[in-house]
Amino acid sequence: MGKYQKKLATILLTFVATALLLAACTFGSDSSGSLGGGNSQGTGAAVSLTPRAGGANRVAPQLGAEAPPIELVDYNGKPVSLKALAQQNKVVLVNYWATWCPPCRAEMPDIEAVYDRFGPQGFSVIAVNMQESASQVSAYAREGGYTFALALDPTGATSSSYRVMSLPTSYFVGSDGTVMGVNLGAMTQASLEDKLQQLGFSK
Repeated sequence: MGKYQKKLATILLTFVATALLLAACTFGSDSSGSLGGGNSQGTGAAVSLTPRAGGANRVAPQLGAEAPPIELVDYNGKPVSLKALAQQNKVVLVNYWATWCPPCRAEMPDIEAVYDRFGPQGFSVIAVNMQESASQVSAYAREGGYTFALALDPTGATSSSYRVMSLPTSYFVGSDGTVMGVNLGAMTQASLEDKLQQLGFSK
């Protein structure tokens, strides 16, 4: 094989490998799914996760059903309870994310902006980090200036109970603890505000 043929072969292999990696990691710019009873909406890119053993037998929380409990701590060791926040607010956004997830990083500033705007009306956020260290999450929170709860899920048990198969995945939980909505993929400030208005928040 000549010098130029080898170079061409290397370029083609690199291109194919990159294409396969992208195909394996993303659902696309408008991903959607039937998670949560078929009423989910996908408004942005998502990064797929490797299925866990027995994952096919798990059932995602259905719309109108009680949300699985979340009892975690944030990166400072402060308790984070979904039940407590739900009782104090109209809606709690449970957002599954990771620092290595580009769509998660893209939507986080928009979540912060919506939290700042609608927090006084009873909107709260639990951003559940997927198995990263407290120091990683702390540095990320400081860098972005995030003020809502960034909880640690070191074993992945909480994400497993919500059947999280891609990041970001978000659940909207009402004050009665039931699932009011599900979103697969990244949200924008506009799409999140629209969802909250559908749930009774005023502009």
